[in-house]
Amino acid sequence: TAEAERIIRESDAAVEIVQCGNYRMTNFILETAGKLGQWGRVIFGNDAPSGTGMIPLGILRNVCYASSVCGVPPAVAVAMAAGNTARVFGLNTGVIAPGREADLVCLDAPIGSVADTALGAIEAGDIPGVTYVIINGRVAVVKSRNTPPGNRTPRPAGQNDA
Repeated sequence: TAEAERIIRESDAAVEIVQCGNYRMTNFILETAGKLGQWGRVIFGNDAPSGTGMIPLGILRNVCYASSVCGVPPAVAVAMAAGNTARVFGLNTGVIAPGREADLVCLDAPIGSVADTALGAIEAGDIPGVTYVIINGRVAVVKSRNTPPGNRTPRPAGQNDA
């Protein structure tokens, strides 16, 4: 833990948390980064396949773990997976902004969750349901094969309930 704390305190390097890593160290890194106001340096990775095999939804699992167990606000945990990672690797993705690639993943609380929203589900430790994926302005996925179904089905703008 001393080495991880030194990296966070004495450098500006990104700190990557991987799905197949050490949970105690994950807690320590997130707690230390939070105390020092350095959550913007934390990124998530999925090191699968590894010695533990394939981890479906590895990044979403990191997001849920960070929020539900480690106390990271759910929106911050999502930013660690998306915007922080994009910034560290110089990608034109990860945030919604003019001039950025605009692929979107729409999430909702899964059926049976204690929460009503995707962020609430993440904070509760439930894997959110992927309800839509939009790539290059077109709907590419309308229901995930890997996540539980969401409570709601998104509808394109202007579509009525009838």
